[in-house]
Amino acid sequence: MIERIIILSLISIGICATTWPDMIFSKPAEKIELIIGEFWAKPIFGCFICATFWWSIVSCLILDWPIYLALPAMGLSAVISMLQND
Repeated sequence: MIERIIILSLISIGICATTWPDMIFSKPAEKIELIIGEFWAKPIFGCFICATFWWSIVSCLILDWPIYLALPAMGLSAVISMLQND
């Protein structure tokens, strides 16, 4: 179970990392953010803690895993974010 939570967290962090400045999807992400606004962009790629929930839901549906794994994955992403800021 914990390995699935780690996988979900890392999937969403990886997706968000591709939209960081100077990464491969940074320009499309900027254009998308201009169109939909920062409020709606954060859960998609702007904040990997916010995005973890939604990308975990999508991943769980694709992988046929229990959807309740999205919340612990979000918590793990928050812990990773806290460690990254220190």
